[in-house]
Amino acid sequence: MRQTLFHAVGSDRTLARIGQLACFVAAPVVLVLAIRGAVRFCQTPAEIFIGVLAGCGLGLLLTILGMVLPLSLARPCDCRAERGDR
Repeated sequence: MRQTLFHAVGSDRTLARIGQLACFVAAPVVLVLAIRGAVRFCQTPAEIFIGVLAGCGLGLLLTILGMVLPLSLARPCDCRAERGDR
């Protein structure tokens, strides 16, 4: 059972690219749905503004996540070696 749960589905690079693509596709979808939902369900201009602002924030976060996700594959640097510490 444990081997089944922790079995790798694909390479790390492939999974990072799929996650990046998903984030880049989800960002505009979330923004459009937030605007539609805010216009449809909110009653005051302040509620519409807050709903659209929250949708923009979530879309921006998804875009940033998509940009940062491939960086997780980079090797961590050994900061002590760069400073000359032993």
